[in-house]
Amino acid sequence: MQNLTIDCETELIGQGRKAPLMACLSASDGRAHQLLSPDEGCDLLSRWLRLDEGWLIGHNIAFDLAVIVRHRPTLAPLIWRLYDQGRVWDTGIHERLFTLYHGWSTHPEIGRPIISQGVSLAQLARGLLGLNITEQKLDPKSPRYQYGKLLDTSLDQWSREAQEYALEDARITHQIFKLQQERLTQVEHVTRDQYRYMFSFHLQTRAAWALHHLEMWGLRTSQESVDQWRSETLNKRAVLERELIDFGLLNNKIKRNMKAIRAIVEASYGDSTPRTEKGAVQVSGEVLEDSNEPILIKLADWLKLDKILGTFGPTVDLGTERPINARWNVLVRSGRTSCTKPNLQQLPQSGGIRECFRPREGYVYVGADYSTAELVALAQVCLNLGYQSNMAQAISEGRDLHLALAADLAGVSYEQALKLRAEKDPQILKLRKLAKVPNFGLSGGLGVSGLVGFAKGYGLNITEREAQDLKRAWFGRWPEMRLYFDQVKRDVTRGYLIHHYSGRRRGGIGFTDGANSYFQGLVADGAKCALYDVVRACWMEPESALFGARPVLFIHDEIILEVPEGRASVAADELARLMIQGIKPFLPDLPIEVEAWCSRIWTKGLDEARDPDGRHLIQN
Repeated sequence: MQNLTIDCETELIGQGRKAPLMACLSASDGRAHQLLSPDEGCDLLSRWLRLDEGWLIGHNIAFDLAVIVRHRPTLAPLIWRLYDQGRVWDTGIHERLFTLYHGWSTHPEIGRPIISQGVSLAQLARGLLGLNITEQKLDPKSPRYQYGKLLDTSLDQWSREAQEYALEDARITHQIFKLQQERLTQVEHVTRDQYRYMFSFHLQTRAAWALHHLEMWGLRTSQESVDQWRSETLNKRAVLERELIDFGLLNNKIKRNMKAIRAIVEASYGDSTPRTEKGAVQVSGEVLEDSNEPILIKLADWLKLDKILGTFGPTVDLGTERPINARWNVLVRSGRTSCTKPNLQQLPQSGGIRECFRPREGYVYVGADYSTAELVALAQVCLNLGYQSNMAQAISEGRDLHLALAADLAGVSYEQALKLRAEKDPQILKLRKLAKVPNFGLSGGLGVSGLVGFAKGYGLNITEREAQDLKRAWFGRWPEMRLYFDQVKRDVTRGYLIHHYSGRRRGGIGFTDGANSYFQGLVADGAKCALYDVVRACWMEPESALFGARPVLFIHDEIILEVPEGRASVAADELARLMIQGIKPFLPDLPIEVEAWCSRIWTKGLDEARDPDGRHLIQN
């Protein structure tokens, strides 16, 4: 078996340049180290790919492979096949999964958390090999920042420093790979051959490749929508400012009068005033919103608008000029993904930010998400653990899980509740909304007091006694959950859990971590597999209804594409089909539904809508 490590040096990365032009490719098999021109590097990789054996190794290798495909697009099918075969080794992803396996909050050799934050090659080199290359990486005079000037210069005319720097990354990465392989022999029940299938390593590397395609394409905003958003937001803020200044909570320089704010908070809450550990009155946005004091609620609204303008204003402005290429992270502790610069997975649902985004000319947004995915996954986990599951039975019968609990709360049968919902009975609709609180909150291990806080996220204020009643009704409806929590407690005692199907082990868990991880991780694994299939169809399968579409967003259990407008309806159906296909191996015993939509804007509350002929309607 011949393993090959590669690393590309490129022009500088930037917005709109997430697959920059290649200056050179360095390669190492542990014995020989080569510095090659872009064409020579692609030739070497082409020959190696056709061998169909060994690991292709890199650090953040999805980036390097995207750079290679840009230089030589004909290599794309071979690279996708490599991912299909599970023969891609990313040293950063490996180290993060290895850390997750052991449950380390801080990597003992690197000295910092690396699972959710990621890890650089320099950090790995120092922690695992004792090599300090950090200064060289950060030095603005380093060759690292000069390769864009060498794109049209032959390698023999490069400085020795530029040549050595380029070779060093491949050498170091290969050394790290060898050490990582050696350490696997010390891990119980794991062999080198098994590893590509264990701990979801293969799944994570494929997802990282798919996510890099989202990062390359990016999102755009329209000048018209941004101007409208800014005008409306500034007007709303100005109205609030005038009231807050008149009331004395802001001064004429638009600075908060903290003394006056604390006094009103104290008057509003009385003996229940929230305080810090040192006894000071708390004035957080949540405290202001929950005060039931109109002027404090307006102050909370003003703070939100001020934050939105400062945080997202520059981002949406940028999107009018060039793509917003957010940075996607393939793995956090729960198994989910995350997103930064900006965090597109957690944009405010209100405030108009989402509506600033627009598909490119001739395209529309097509999106789809799984219906109650985490509860379906929870029921599947219970079946996997050998429990008789009322939740699984209800799902198999096509019942609405929230309405089933609402029926219990109302003291009526499910059939009666179904009829009342069809009649838009306000009481049953209210109880169904209330049922979401324990269905989603208690399943993640919340206690009674935690449930009170969780309910506020649904705009509901409940007492601890009401929360206790909800908890009792919830266990009555889903009695298998007592057994589930007993299993989680056993996992906490032994110090880890193993995710079903993917085999990923998460160590160092607490009770709520463990309760959430089983089903969140299952959905995350299945959704990542679906994303990989969707991205491949969009970029690599001319016969697919998705070919030529471009994925732009991945929000845990939702995928959003830009699709040529004329193919929106068939693309929506194909997106839904691939999403079900991708997650089905993780939910083999239960049905899972996907709802797809087509729209010219991205906004909250988009639902599936079809014309009389069954074609998806393009909304907005």
